[in-house]
Amino acid sequence: MIKTNEDAVSPVIGVILMVAVTLILATVIAAFIFGFSGDRSNGRPTTAIKVENVPETIGVIDLKIQHSGGDRLASGDWRISIVPAGESPVFRGSRTDFG
Repeated sequence: MIKTNEDAVSPVIGVILMVAVTLILATVIAAFIFGFSGDRSNGRPTTAIKVENVPETIGVIDLKIQHSGGDRLASGDWRISIVPAGESPVFRGSRTDFG
């Protein structure tokens, strides 16, 4: 009967599997950290704005524009245009901060 020594096979496979699992976890964590941080290299602010119609005013178009999150928009750095659908925008400059 030929005797083979297989005592070291199991620990080596175990170490290889542990290294593989560690590399996979590190890759997933790095993807979450670097993927969800956002690319802010363009220097533009990101903000959320909520627009509502004010129904109490009859015969007048009255809108409530509210900053609901994100970066503060500094005076002079933002413009607004409100025109009927299909018409070219007519921008008005800002004189106040919006945030």
